[in-house]
Amino acid sequence: MALDFKTFFGDVKAQLRGVAAKLMENLPTGFKEANDKQVDDLKQSGAETQAYKAPDTAPDFTLPNQYNEPIQFHPFLEQGPVILSFHRGRWCPYCNLELRAMQKTLDQFKELGATLLAISPQTVEVTQSFASEMPLKFHVLSDKGGQVAKQFGLVYKLNDDYQAALKSVGVDLKADHGGGDDFTPELSIPATYIVAQNRKIVYAFVDADYTKRASPAELIDILKQIKQGTLA
Repeated sequence: MALDFKTFFGDVKAQLRGVAAKLMENLPTGFKEANDKQVDDLKQSGAETQAYKAPDTAPDFTLPNQYNEPIQFHPFLEQGPVILSFHRGRWCPYCNLELRAMQKTLDQFKELGATLLAISPQTVEVTQSFASEMPLKFHVLSDKGGQVAKQFGLVYKLNDDYQAALKSVGVDLKADHGGGDDFTPELSIPATYIVAQNRKIVYAFVDADYTKRASPAELIDILKQIKQGTLA
């Protein structure tokens, strides 16, 4: 039975609103203010405009997946377009819901010849744990130090208030990212790209407001245009 993308992603958006409301009810005093300030700081910094966009050329990279296997990006383009999904980590409910939506859409992506690669700054061990729990049937890559995300212009340093807010709810970025004594608390702007076989980005969704995500319906539409030869 075909997935009704509009209905499904509408449900995801409703879940996101519900999760956000519930979280805010139980979060420590000052968390929402620190969270909102971090988003505002990021918006005002112009970070979104510095990130890769269409028609930039996507660089090659090799990262370990959840099974600690080296996965190289560009060879997948020999088979068809590639979806790159950058997310913040296992602790982010918005990222988890987005990845579940991707999992539900995976067969449709494959039917259109596309490969899905998800990327986060978490260690292989952390990635393996949460990918198996969800479970996710696509490559989830560990970008330790955010080196690939930096190439795409997505990495930003957390301000002090947001660092403290995350710690207050038990988020240990240093542990999740495998950081050493010189660890700098950084995250990636959640972003979704579709890269065509000529290595050009044909679709980019980058928003400093991490509650906003690309919809599976949008991705399917772009992939259909690529398959029909109307977009490359």
